[in-house]
Amino acid sequence: MKILVDSNIFLTLILKDRGWSDVKTFLDSIYDRGDRIYMSIIQLNEILTPLYRYGLDDKIDVIKGEFSKFKIKFVNVDRKISELAAIYRGRYKTIENRWLSLADALILATAVVSEVETLYTIDIDFINIDLLNISSPIGTIEKWILKYGTERQRRLLKEKSM
Repeated sequence: MKILVDSNIFLTLILKDRGWSDVKTFLDSIYDRGDRIYMSIIQLNEILTPLYRYGLDDKIDVIKGEFSKFKIKFVNVDRKISELAAIYRGRYKTIENRWLSLADALILATAVVSEVETLYTIDIDFINIDLLNISSPIGTIEKWILKYGTERQRRLLKEKSM
């Protein structure tokens, strides 16, 4: 199966943020099934920047090892992806009624162009996207937010359902 795994999932694991053990179980199941992971090349920057910024050089080798283990296919941003991202930035708004960010739009466009079956994320900003199957490591994004999200994220979900 072809899937796209968002940067925040790898960061959750490497930084041992809330939900990291569910992320580990999820990534282990991907590895065991032999799913092919696609990622936008910009996600490499999203993952490595905080590690360099906070001097977590030991984590850089770990994450690069994970990338090798999964044989991740990094997809460059080309004209087609860039134009699709522009469409998505003009079409989709987040739960807070903001336009989709450039990075999220590029990730979404990469998923569409790569024809992945599912985009896995824990980013609440993807909650309004109906373009393809979007899930978290434990089911819906809503389920992730209810279990591991911040109070603010839970409040936004509650407001959305009203």
